[in-house]
Amino acid sequence: MKRLILVSCGVAGALAASADMVSLSESSLNEVTAQDGVNINLDVNVSVGEIRYIDTAENDDGDGGGLSINSITLTGAGKTDFFGNSAVITDPSDNLDNISIQVDTYANDLVTIYVTPLVDDYVDFQVNTGAVNIVDVDGNTAVNLIDSINLSGLLGSMYAEILERDDDSGRRFAQIDFEVELGIDDLDVDASPLGIKINNAFVCGADCIESMRENGGVVDLGAAMLTIAGVIKTDTNKATVELEPFTFDAGVGSLEVGGGNLGQFLFDDVTVTDASTTISGKN
Repeated sequence: MKRLILVSCGVAGALAASADMVSLSESSLNEVTAQDGVNINLDVNVSVGEIRYIDTAENDDGDGGGLSINSITLTGAGKTDFFGNSAVITDPSDNLDNISIQVDTYANDLVTIYVTPLVDDYVDFQVNTGAVNIVDVDGNTAVNLIDSINLSGLLGSMYAEILERDDDSGRRFAQIDFEVELGIDDLDVDASPLGIKINNAFVCGADCIESMRENGGVVDLGAAMLTIAGVIKTDTNKATVELEPFTFDAGVGSLEVGGGNLGQFLFDDVTVTDASTTISGKN
């Protein structure tokens, strides 16, 4: 069996993602009856000392080593400007704030979750990590892979449905349908132990680079948003994640390999289709 251990957690609140809202179809709304819901306004600063995955040594499977990610934080970006636009966030802070979460339940065991900004059109966020290491059976660092990862961006709004379905054999299983809208404005990865550094990278919507070229480096915020939708299905011994096709733009401000700068890279209209991942443990 594999284990995931959360070590030295300092959590100042709960996590929140965001994305574009998806409305229930008229037919599905006719089939459900809303129950009392709850509204939550979120203002948090989250830190985790370490996340460690341990490949437990059982049945000659693994030796007890693992992967360690240190000093993870989820906060506000603390800045006003994104994708070349000024004053996108009116009151920036180091907290993940400006978030409204609406949770509703329905008579047919359906739960819906809406996440939207409270004040501005977007929620600013920042994710940082310290070292990412492979650790040995004693928990000591065996290989240092990455020194740090830092990214900041905008989240629009999120919609998710949590429900139960029947499979072909009549068994019940949980399912989460979701849609997320976001844009990564700045991504830096310091993998100096591997001789690689990625600086000032970005990931955004399919019209992002076109908008950047037309507007002298400023990206229309609508074009900056990337929408990712999909479904998570759980079964007795596995979880499956299936994504709907999507297209995005991306870029790297500078890529350093072995101490030398290889220059700037742009990736226009990258399309992802037939994306499906199944996660299960070994017996």
